[in-house]
Amino acid sequence: MNVPRAEAGFRKDNLLALELAGLSNHDIIYVDEIPINDWAKNGCLKLVLCDHNELSPRQVNWSESVKQIYDHHRDVGKYADAERCIRFPTGSCSSIVLQQILESSPELLKDSSLSLLLKASILVDTSMLEDEYKTTELDIEMHSKLPPIKLTSVKSDRDLFKQLRKAQKDTTGLSIADIVRKDLKYATDLSNDCLFAVASVKSTLADLGLTSNTENEAFMKQLSETTS
Repeated sequence: MNVPRAEAGFRKDNLLALELAGLSNHDIIYVDEIPINDWAKNGCLKLVLCDHNELSPRQVNWSESVKQIYDHHRDVGKYADAERCIRFPTGSCSSIVLQQILESSPELLKDSSLSLLLKASILVDTSMLEDEYKTTELDIEMHSKLPPIKLTSVKSDRDLFKQLRKAQKDTTGLSIADIVRKDLKYATDLSNDCLFAVASVKSTLADLGLTSNTENEAFMKQLSETTS
């Protein structure tokens, strides 16, 4: 997973999906738990980008290691030698991944954990296939290829979607800096001289408790420490 393990708890919907699929967060390898920079330096790293087609500006040293791309965003045209499967627009990247699985290794879908995780992703990304601006024919077709849910804790696809959406919005136990880091994106200016970060939080400063200069300064100090 291309985030530090310390940030895993920011996405409670991911943790819930893993739990429902019978998996544990401990089964996941996070980017800070492997010597990935050494692998890239020694030429033994091979990366497959999924759900994006551009590395973070903080990971440009891995550029030559990108070998495959599966994505549903507009292609920025980097990594010319990489094999790419980019379908823009598509509501969920999992629809593209599922299509590849069906074409090459359909037997993998006998794994109920994999099927549930693919279904969960498609449902959340397309809002139950009901978001007219995101949902495509491919999303609808690929969702129809997945088996019904067979869990006592999940009654239906809609129930799965509701549980995941609720977990997605749950910020219990997170600090203000954690909430900002939850969806933090890094970028550079056109000359690549300036690295900056952009975050989106659906709340006002007052709602976050940042009502004084002292609180604002403490928050900025914490955010600086956690993103450096």
